[in-house]
Amino acid sequence: MTRRKQAQRTLWEGMVEEDVRALYEPWMIEADRLLEDESLIDGVFAA
Repeated sequence: MTRRKQAQRTLWEGMVEEDVRALYEPWMIEADRLLEDESLIDGVFAA
């Protein structure tokens, strides 16, 4: 079984994400934006 959503994050994980996000390259930001599109993800899972 595949899970689409991750479990709730800890406070530490939220703090680390803010620091790491500054290191993202433009293509990584675009990939994150695409992965947030529920209709796109639903279509991939349905395929």
